[in-house]
Amino acid sequence: MNLILHHHSGRANGTLTSMIDTYFNLQDVELKIISGDHVHNTIQFIRDNDYFGDKGILNCLTKDLSFEANTIICSAKLLVDINVFNIKIKCKRMIVLDSLDIFKLNKNIVSFSIPTLDMIFLCNPANKVPFKTHEYYHKFSHKRLDTLKKSCELQIYSRMSRDDIIVDNIPFENIGKRVWENLYHGTKVLYQPDGLRIEDGLCYYMKLFGLDCNKEKILSVTREQIVDKLFMKEDDLIYELLS
Repeated sequence: MNLILHHHSGRANGTLTSMIDTYFNLQDVELKIISGDHVHNTIQFIRDNDYFGDKGILNCLTKDLSFEANTIICSAKLLVDINVFNIKIKCKRMIVLDSLDIFKLNKNIVSFSIPTLDMIFLCNPANKVPFKTHEYYHKFSHKRLDTLKKSCELQIYSRMSRDDIIVDNIPFENIGKRVWENLYHGTKVLYQPDGLRIEDGLCYYMKLFGLDCNKEKILSVTREQIVDKLFMKEDDLIYELLS
């Protein structure tokens, strides 16, 4: 059995939606979202987001802390949470999608638990880990994105507007989901590079579309381009790793 595993502390973050997108995109996998004492907040968060397109997501919530599977797919955030929340894992292999936590690890702000020696990290080039790594970009799902409410107003993305992505006084955005979700729905986005100090994950996602992360501009990216670059195809690396 292959398992997608995530720990959710009740607050909104992109790691949860990354795991949900991966679950929607794959077949023959199970999803478990550890919610612990925050289960009521997690349920409300899921409801507020129209169940991300599938009410069955509620059935994936669990208070269990012990898991066993052949392959576990997770976010790098789980490697931080394992010790903090005493999560027990037994698996032959882990496929780890990158998150802001890798940048925090390299800044010695967090530490990782290593449940198995067979670990494969899927990362954009901004993230470096001392494990086997493949260059990879998170894939969205139609099911989740099609439930998002569309805005007709110009959306401003400023690198200095979110405290949760400022680490060691450095703004670090791993994906910039809000940018791509708005563009998917045809909403214009004014990108502002204010405060950009290093080439982070969002810079590499922008390069996929020929965009310069150092320049302020209204981004011109079509839904078709986003589907082509950021939605799962039959030859996706995760399919290959699971085969």
